[in-house]
Amino acid sequence: YQRRVHGEVIGGPNGDQPISMNHEQMDLYDINGIDGVVCGWDDTFCYRKLAISSLILRQQVTSNGKPPIFLASNLDAGDRTLGGHLMPGAGCMVAAVSKVVGKEPICTGKPSASIIEMMVKTFGLDLKRSCMIGDRLDTDILLGINSGIHSVHVSTGVDSHPEPTDPIQPTYLLKSLSDLKIS
Repeated sequence: YQRRVHGEVIGGPNGDQPISMNHEQMDLYDINGIDGVVCGWDDTFCYRKLAISSLILRQQVTSNGKPPIFLASNLDAGDRTLGGHLMPGAGCMVAAVSKVVGKEPICTGKPSASIIEMMVKTFGLDLKRSCMIGDRLDTDILLGINSGIHSVHVSTGVDSHPEPTDPIQPTYLLKSLSDLKIS
């Protein structure tokens, strides 16, 4: 997500954008015409972006006459690199913004069932013939549960298979996608 505001890109990569913002700059920053914040994974996330998000989301009413909207692409705490390291995910950026403004976002991605509902309406997805396959219990598998479809957990990614006492339980467990048999 990127938006050019007053000649400045807010969100996404922009190497020449300053990363800091002092109190005087914050008081002078013009947020007129900005109706909300979409927060997702951003490897250039910094204090300035957090401060601007705070200015936007703390408004009582935006230029459209409504409260500002706070959307999150997903709430993933982290993602695995090819080398197996867990790196911060979009959920870390979302949590920072949420903490400073005291509001929870509307999550438009996993585990929100809204994506599956859209697929049912748009493409006629048959939930009885569908399943969610993924490596994350808290997003992929929870999306299946929240949507009322079967879920398949593959242990080759972020999470290992859940313990029987874990609250999030997939319908099926696989070690690898290559173990999936379709008939």
